[in-house]
Amino acid sequence: MLGVSVRTIYRDMVTLQAMGAPVRGEPGVGYQLEQGYFLPPLHLDHDEMDA
Repeated sequence: MLGVSVRTIYRDMVTLQAMGAPVRGEPGVGYQLEQGYFLPPLHLDHDEMDA
């Protein structure tokens, strides 16, 4: 559906958790950030935005 592997999704979730993001899993719902938590803004250059 997202065009990435399940392994990539789990790796990214571990990375987010290592950065302090409160990623939680709930049966029947899936994974989500805790309510009220916002990720810091991304600082991408033009090449990264086009990738």
